[in-house]
Amino acid sequence: MKIVIADKLPQEHSTEFRGLPIIIEWPKGSTRVGKKPDGTSFKTEMKVDYGYIPDTTGRDGEKLDIYRGPDEDAEYAYIVEQLDDKGEFDEYKIMLGFSTLEEAEEAYVGQAGEDMLGDISEVDFEYLFDTVREKQKEAAAKKEAKIATDDKYTVIEAFLKNYKHEVDFYKETASLVQDRLSEALQEAGIKAVVSSRAKSPDRLGKKLRKRDVKKHYQTFREINDDIVDLAGCRVALYMPADRGAVGQIIEKLFVPVRPPKKFPESSNPEDGDTLGYTATHYLVHLRPENLRKKELRYADTQIEIQVASVLMAAWAEVTHDLLYKPEKGELTPEEHESLSNLNRLVQEGERELEKLQFAIEGRTDESLRFEIAAALATSLKARSMGKTASLTVGDIEKAVKAIVGSKTSLWSIYVKATETLRKARWEKPDDEKYRKAWESAGYAKSDEPPTSEMQYIREAMEKLAPGKPVSTLWVLPNRNEIMALAQELKAKAKD
Repeated sequence: MKIVIADKLPQEHSTEFRGLPIIIEWPKGSTRVGKKPDGTSFKTEMKVDYGYIPDTTGRDGEKLDIYRGPDEDAEYAYIVEQLDDKGEFDEYKIMLGFSTLEEAEEAYVGQAGEDMLGDISEVDFEYLFDTVREKQKEAAAKKEAKIATDDKYTVIEAFLKNYKHEVDFYKETASLVQDRLSEALQEAGIKAVVSSRAKSPDRLGKKLRKRDVKKHYQTFREINDDIVDLAGCRVALYMPADRGAVGQIIEKLFVPVRPPKKFPESSNPEDGDTLGYTATHYLVHLRPENLRKKELRYADTQIEIQVASVLMAAWAEVTHDLLYKPEKGELTPEEHESLSNLNRLVQEGERELEKLQFAIEGRTDESLRFEIAAALATSLKARSMGKTASLTVGDIEKAVKAIVGSKTSLWSIYVKATETLRKARWEKPDDEKYRKAWESAGYAKSDEPPTSEMQYIREAMEKLAPGKPVSTLWVLPNRNEIMALAQELKAKAKD
């Protein structure tokens, strides 16, 4: 029989179980030699493979340990609560590759002994990490509650002591949510500043002590149920009217834990939590089906997503610091009035931004017709000089249709239309279908009467950029003025 020394592990190797990477440190048939926590030596023959799952952390700070049995297609995993010499919970061991709970229990007892066997539970393999994570949280809560009793800690002090070890995990969760949100908002053409954070232990402590006056926390569970924003993201919108669209994106990307809270409807001014604060708060989980295996440990963590305008977010941040920093002293009535006045200005600014956004969106189609017409003219000019590939009738029709019935942002529509034209190829310049499509886009051949858009673009350029061809429109510093004048000329012609 081969003796394997603990500090060398010559037979250690990487493998996998049902796609899950695992490291086998002590193969079946080897002899494990090492020391117990009390310093005494041990030597044991390995009756099954023993190792760990990389990129995981067990209760002892080491990797999550596993025993692997012979059934490579086992549908369930088994979680053993291993006991220490005093009969108290020590750590979890994961049993993989066993067909039944009885087989897993027999293998564990045969290897570790019956004295170390606590509870053993069966879990669907796909939900192994979710279950382990939940069990680890419960075990940590029990341990900290015991510490609080033994050392005369308050529940809040014990919770904060435990949270300091977990704050990095909450930061990672919040950062993952931030990345998903930023990508989705960018694809939707919504301009926003997305940030994330985990609540700092100091700020959490102040909040808990303040709320404990009414809540009288008795357990960790009560604190977790009350403080839902240990991990949080903020979406600060440039345009307040985008709140509804962002809400739809959030509900699609994540799993809602509760209905969204809308402020000020859900606020409690008497508690000092808000002062004219306007926002929507979502409480969500990450969707497990959208996570990689290494990210599944974040799946059951609650994240609060706050959606407000940039103006409101700035006001709320300043107000929070003034109201919740006792070293600054209580605010005077005059200072409260100043905050209220500032809040009224913020809300008026939001209303003006919404009016501006609706006005811009109301004229999007008309503006885009001019921009596409000019882009087509530019492409035609470049083609005539042999500097670009040519266009097809279908390409022009697609570009024109991009402006009709679209509810996305002007920038998104424009990018799609111009990209279509840029990549296009011209095939039948004398085709009747081509001529009609070209005219519907706002351009007519030089030997035909000009259509409205190009006519007014040319007139505007003659006044504001005399001598410049239409093909140079996009590089002119006064392009916006030219487009605005072209629309004005067209509007006057219709009257």
